Amino acid sequence: MTFTSRIREHMQICPDTLSEDVEPRLMFLTLALAGEVGELANLMKKEWRDGHEPTRTVKIAEEMGDIYNYLHMLAVTVGVDLEHEAALKLDHFEKRPENAHRFVK
Repeated sequence: MTFTSRIREHMQICPDTLSEDVEPRLMFLTLALAGEVGELANLMKKEWRDGHEPTRTVKIAEEMGDIYNYLHMLAVTVGVDLEHEAALKLDHFEKRPENAHRFVK
């Protein structure tokens, strides 16, 4: 089962993403994503301010997982192939003249 298939399956049973009306689903997923990014930013601020703490690394990883999942659900909802779009962005970045020396193929 692909990750996108798992996300679609999850969205079929998660009450917040069940709405037939796309607008409330988009609003929920966008706000959830923003909330998770805020939580990650707060943890990173503490890393920067207080120094590295191994137990915080676990929390950071969990927030990154939440962000990835909400972003993927949002992409599925709007019909975007997230992996494809991310690969296109990497290709574009690698082809910039100022990055040519970094990516030797």
